Amino acid sequence: MRKTFLILILLSLVGAPELFSQVNSLATVQITFTGLRNNKGIIAIGLHNGPKGWHKKAQTEPNWSKENMKDGSLTVRIENLEYGTYAFTMMDDEDANLKMDKFMGLPREGFAFSRNPKVGMSVPKFEKCSFVVDTSFVELTVEVIYKGKGT
Repeated sequence: MRKTFLILILLSLVGAPELFSQVNSLATVQITFTGLRNNKGIIAIGLHNGPKGWHKKAQTEPNWSKENMKDGSLTVRIENLEYGTYAFTMMDDEDANLKMDKFMGLPREGFAFSRNPKVGMSVPKFEKCSFVVDTSFVELTVEVIYKGKGT
């Protein structure tokens, strides 16, 4: 009886790694923004988990102070993110009003998109900006774009 019990326990442990990996389905995404022109204001992002509502209705909207910026770069973290496919828009909100300030249609503040797609006259599609979160730690680097003079 005791031998049968030990065999059953050992057999159940064979499938245990899959069970443990299911428990850890939350990730940390670390993003380094490069090319920031000053340390005024905040970094604001809109995180999206699909193309529906892309760049208009974000799943989450975290923002960070730029006080830890060094040499034009700032690294931030999004914690406890479920595994999946995401994309984000980013704004270097220099006056911290949570609006993209424009002059004659041109953004006066910096902006970026995940995966650094080419930016033309319109917002890149979700598919061009999307990245997969399928491990516990994902690291991204994004270059900030400035089109007009600052605020």
